[in-house]
Amino acid sequence: MGKLSLSMLADLLVAFPLHQASKAISIAQKDEQIDQYYYALSKEIIGLMKDQETSIPNGTQYLYIIGHLERFADYIANICERLVYLETGELVDLN
Repeated sequence: MGKLSLSMLADLLVAFPLHQASKAISIAQKDEQIDQYYYALSKEIIGLMKDQETSIPNGTQYLYIIGHLERFADYIANICERLVYLETGELVDLN
């Protein structure tokens, strides 16, 4: 999840100065994968926290981490939307 988020950022840093709207669209589509990872991991972490009460403090921290990674990917997708708008004049919803 972290590696995918960072690869989205790296790709965006290449696409943005080159005004590559099509690349921005493909970058933003990766956010769907991040969302899937987030839901799967949060479900698994919550399950572990229910089964083992001693895992609650660590589980809570992991939930914060994956939540921030998911939001990070959302921000990247939002920037991609703005890049598409700058290049095409079209408002698109890529999230």
